[in-house]
Amino acid sequence: MTTRSGRWPGTLVVLVPDANRRNREGFFQNCFSDELGKFKLGGIPPGEYILFAWSSSNGTSYRNPDWLTQYETRGSVVRVSEGTHLTVQLRTIKPTDSSQ
Repeated sequence: MTTRSGRWPGTLVVLVPDANRRNREGFFQNCFSDELGKFKLGGIPPGEYILFAWSSSNGTSYRNPDWLTQYETRGSVVRVSEGTHLTVQLRTIKPTDSSQ
C-alpha cells in the first residue's frame, strides 16, 4: 500500500484492523511518511482496516479503543485482499482534531 498523507513529512501513518481483530498485535502496522508525505506498508494480511495519518506521534495510543474512538470517522476505510496494491490519499489529523 502506498499513499500520500497530505503535505506533512514525518506523519505517523497507522493501519488499524477492523474491530474484531484489534486484539491481535500482528494486524496493526505503522510507519512515518517521507519528506514528500509518501509512505509504504507491505505484508498486510487480507481484511478490512482503517488507515490514519497523524501529524504528530501519539505513541501507541491508537491501540487503546477508547482513545481511537474519537478519531474513528477521520480515517480511510481500506479493504486488503491477496496481491492488492492500493494508493490512498489521506487527510492528516492534527493533535487538536477529533470528531467530538
